[in-house]
Amino acid sequence: MPNHTRQQSRPSAVKLTVDAIANWINRYRDTLNRHNEFEKISPDQLMAMARDIGITPTQLRALASKRPGAADLLQKLFVALNIDPKKLEKIDVRIARDMHWLCATCNNKTRCKHELAAGTAAENFREFCPNAIDLGALFNPNAEACDSSKSKTPDTA
Repeated sequence: MPNHTRQQSRPSAVKLTVDAIANWINRYRDTLNRHNEFEKISPDQLMAMARDIGITPTQLRALASKRPGAADLLQKLFVALNIDPKKLEKIDVRIARDMHWLCATCNNKTRCKHELAAGTAAENFREFCPNAIDLGALFNPNAEACDSSKSKTPDTA
């Protein structure tokens, strides 16, 4: 009898599968909605918005297609590396923008999450993080300060 009670309190495999599919559909709809918002504005408005934040319209569209919080792992990596995020803005706001861009568009988020959860991100970030050069300079107090000429953001204007 106690076994029967335990089985009822666990979600079934079918429910987990249906929930996963529903979550995927919701994420897909959110992505479409974000994409459609840009279709409603004029090219001049898009250009002005992009110029205001220092990126190209193509980059703005790419960034808008990401989910909210797409660059949140960067802050967690700062914590893992004992880097004060305010230090980054004091060096150069353009570097901060570029680092957030790289994190938001990074294809290694799964590995990053795994390394952060395992507590190994500080040792291994150079293997997977597109911000490794700049993070290494911030992480290593003996390194020269980050140089904005090393910007990795393509086609910034």
